[in-house]
Amino acid sequence: MGEVILLGSIFCSVITVYLLFYRTDSNQLFSSRILGVFFIANTWCALAYLLIISGWIIYIPHFYKTAAPFNYLIPPLGYLYIRTLLKNEVAFQKYDWLHFIPFVAFVINYLPLYTMGATEKSKLVALLIEDYSINYTSKDGIFPEYISRAARIIQIPIYLFLQWQLLLTFNKKKIAPIYETHKKHVLKWVNIFNWNSSLILVSVVFLFALFYFNPEIGTSKMIIIIPSLVIASGYLILSSFLLLNPAVLFGFPYIISNKEIESTSKLKVSHRLLTKNYEKTTEELLRHFKMNQPFLKKTISINEVAHSLNISVSELSFIINHKFNQRFTDFVNKYRIEFVINKIEDGFCDKFTVESLSIMAGFASKSTFNIAFKKIMNCTPSEFIWQKNNELQKLS
Repeated sequence: MGEVILLGSIFCSVITVYLLFYRTDSNQLFSSRILGVFFIANTWCALAYLLIISGWIIYIPHFYKTAAPFNYLIPPLGYLYIRTLLKNEVAFQKYDWLHFIPFVAFVINYLPLYTMGATEKSKLVALLIEDYSINYTSKDGIFPEYISRAARIIQIPIYLFLQWQLLLTFNKKKIAPIYETHKKHVLKWVNIFNWNSSLILVSVVFLFALFYFNPEIGTSKMIIIIPSLVIASGYLILSSFLLLNPAVLFGFPYIISNKEIESTSKLKVSHRLLTKNYEKTTEELLRHFKMNQPFLKKTISINEVAHSLNISVSELSFIINHKFNQRFTDFVNKYRIEFVINKIEDGFCDKFTVESLSIMAGFASKSTFNIAFKKIMNCTPSEFIWQKNNELQKLS
């Protein structure tokens, strides 16, 4: 059962990382890239646990403890993700590198283990399989393991406190009524994220308390892996929520950041969030697509369109998602299909092929054209042409 939960967590995390970096318009958001790295770190740790509790680590002993430093990367990444999401930040701050010192320190700490010979490491892993507590009690690095445990117990609550503080401060501020529903939806995700972080703290403290009061508990592997499975279940919930609610990844692009306020005014706003009105931008977007027909370009990108409208990619992604309930690709394809239908009704296919029409409309291939056409029109291009021909025959 434990292996199943861990595998499910790893599987969902991998899909989430793929969507964050390659398959969502939000992959241009700075906060989403941080979240992607956050999930990569968690996936690596979950995989390490799976290899140990299943005994598969014996076949790849060099994997042992490679995930250990990532435990110190996860809390700061979680905090930085929440901060950049709520404050609409687009880059790291001046001293953010300080958050990664523990991660680097423990990479250096375990260098003696990482450079250990294969035979010696295989013996160590064999002992680990017999007694799981070795993973927490043996001195595998420069520092004793109790320093590692103490560092985690100190680090996690600090970042957890900072995350909740960010959320509570944000909750106190008012926002324009038009964005209230979206705000609640995103804050629901932030609450789930923070409660998951709280769950990690409880699990880690519980695990270390077991060893403190009963060091021999390591002989009972099932008891030891319970906290790990609780953590894995938490990340499974996070991944599942994102897969079902990708819109929360857009964050709050409409909020005017403190940096923008300070650059234009000396006014300090503390009780409400200043927001942008996208009505004019939405009209400009529709006008741009109708007059300039950028969708006819095969390699059209969201970056190009955002540049044409003089707005950020995250803002354009939000507008298309919030106003039209579509992703950028679907928004573009809708215009392409409208172009195709107009050409068909003008008799284009009497002289030319459907494939040549799809190329003219900006589609990269016939297959993508057919998929997009059926998605929008609920029929294939050939069926649509056949229906139009029948209608013309009846009229004549």
